[in-house]
Amino acid sequence: MVTSSEKSDFKTVSVKLVEAIENIEKAEKIGDKEGLARNKDGSFALRGNRGKEVQGFINTNLSVKNKYLPIYQNLKSLPQERWLKFRKVYTRFYSFLISSVAWLITTGILISKEFSDFSYGVNAIIRFPVDLVKMLFSARTGAKYENPDTLLQWKVLLISAGICLVIYLIVLFASRASAKKVSPIPPEVNMDNLNKY
Repeated sequence: MVTSSEKSDFKTVSVKLVEAIENIEKAEKIGDKEGLARNKDGSFALRGNRGKEVQGFINTNLSVKNKYLPIYQNLKSLPQERWLKFRKVYTRFYSFLISSVAWLITTGILISKEFSDFSYGVNAIIRFPVDLVKMLFSARTGAKYENPDTLLQWKVLLISAGICLVIYLIVLFASRASAKKVSPIPPEVNMDNLNKY
């Protein structure tokens, strides 16, 4: 889940970030030990050379920390972000697959109930887009077009589409749990588990 380049970046960024944080802490301790005056915001006063020196060192390391902290946070959460993308694709795929099968079954059942001849019913459903275009075109041009199967076509397609949508949503939410079983969410990256990725 983490490429070798990302591992290398994580190591580099981690080292620089830890070094900057340690430098800030050391400088804070030195300034306190030497009794340097502090401003209201907690920074060391710049009245004396030593205060300027210590605060300058802290500011340099703060800019390093501010530069690398967002990169570090992004890299440590990469496996989880990729897992969430996987879950999204996985759940949508299975929801679509199962709802498509449900649509076919529902449509087949409705065709057998609504049409006396099953093959004629299948043809009526297949030709629905053409019938719809002809009906819209005839309404626009004033020509007369009659389709005796219009109501049955709409009934079959709307009912099967509604059932398909409900099943899609149910499977979408239910498959999130199975995604965790197929592939558990990985922990955040740290220096201890970096080589496991």
